[in-house]
Amino acid sequence: MSSWSRRVPIAIFLALFVAWGCGEESAGPRDERPAPHAPTLDAAARQLADLKKEDGATAGGQSFCCLSGEPCGSCLLRSGACGCAERVQRGEWICAECRAGWLAGRSAFPDRTLDSVPEPTPEEWSAFLLREWLPRSRSADPAVRAVAEAKEELRRTQRYACCVESPRGPDAPAAWRAQAGRAPLDLPECLLCVLAGSECDCAASLIEHGGKGPVCGECRAGWKAGCGAIPGVNPENVESWPAGEAQRRMERGFSPGRDSKRRE
Repeated sequence: MSSWSRRVPIAIFLALFVAWGCGEESAGPRDERPAPHAPTLDAAARQLADLKKEDGATAGGQSFCCLSGEPCGSCLLRSGACGCAERVQRGEWICAECRAGWLAGRSAFPDRTLDSVPEPTPEEWSAFLLREWLPRSRSADPAVRAVAEAKEELRRTQRYACCVESPRGPDAPAAWRAQAGRAPLDLPECLLCVLAGSECDCAASLIEHGGKGPVCGECRAGWKAGCGAIPGVNPENVESWPAGEAQRRMERGFSPGRDSKRRE
């Protein structure tokens, strides 16, 4: 069964998305979608916060992440550890959440610019998503389960409609076919939208803007890796969040207390 069958029908999601701005200006935006179950999202936020604290403790008070302040959550959830800081030092790629953080001014490397940090190749991105978890990653299991439940809660309340999915069929790489239906976070669906605003509108953005987006950096990497889920979209045309959008979303962060409100 395709993961699209579990998602909000795109036509309904897009109709709701457009409807936000259709009311009278004096009445403000209307959000007729069900409100997420706050305890589910609160539990995920707490589990992720605990995991980030453990990452700093394991690194002797210094995170392995390349962001200043809080480390990224995507790497911790996907692989149990963040290696973005080491990759920056080697001149290699960093994860999409860290790229968004750099755009928002949170780089821990003031002598580097984002232009000097490459994006992952399709092969690197696929390997990152599919690699075996590191030995210390078992401690991430509670956070993984909590965030997976939060993502399903957002999907249920029509706040999560990703534009990428695991490649299927005989032409899909064997590694992707092997993990289909087994990954708790539904690889390669994005986590960045959940962690940067608790809402994914990447599919609606692509449809509304003629297949260009912008979408989150994880979805853009997914399209380039052959994981696009919307027919007729050219992966080369898919754009990621510009600096202003990345900063706005990253500043909001994973804030369950505000998830019943639409993005401003």
